[in-house]
Amino acid sequence: MEVRVNNLENITRALNRTAGMWFDSAKAAFQKATLNAANKTKDNATSALKVRSGHLRQSINQEVTGTNIQTLKASVFSASTAGGAPVVYAKVHELGAGDSGEMPPIRAIDKYLGVPGGPYLNIPARANKTAAGVTRLQAREVFSQGGYIVRMRSGKYGVMLDGRLMFTLVKNVEIPARLGMREAAEEQIPTLLSDLADLRAWWMD
Repeated sequence: MEVRVNNLENITRALNRTAGMWFDSAKAAFQKATLNAANKTKDNATSALKVRSGHLRQSINQEVTGTNIQTLKASVFSASTAGGAPVVYAKVHELGAGDSGEMPPIRAIDKYLGVPGGPYLNIPARANKTAAGVTRLQAREVFSQGGYIVRMRSGKYGVMLDGRLMFTLVKNVEIPARLGMREAAEEQIPTLLSDLADLRAWWMD
């Protein structure tokens, strides 16, 4: 039995064109899913976290890469910088630090070693924060203006300036996981799979 295929070049070209169009449609579905996940994460960065500089929200990005179906890859991520400022705290807001998080508590390492019980972290007090929660003066600025360390009635130590508490000294800090990037991405999976199934059915129809 002999099987003969006529116009094989045209058939191959048509198949390649169909594969390319299917890839473009699939890539568009991935782009829609990652954009939705990134926007949800940005909303979390505004509603679940107290906005100070806005850099964390600005750092949230999405990307779809690959040149064919096999290498198609979608990502939602926090860039290392935003607005010219480094963003190194996205991971801890995503994973959480302490008993309720996936990372260990943020611990003091080498600051305030001369204070009994040191080292300590310095946490800005209300008098040293703007209405948006941004620190007004860093510790170096406070001390350069005459700041000094005191032991408060609670037994904790703090940094005072002109009779106002500027920093409270603590050994460690726990941060809850509130950014929700992974959850935002996972929420898009059912919709993405449905979109891909619809595309597959359309192309095979």
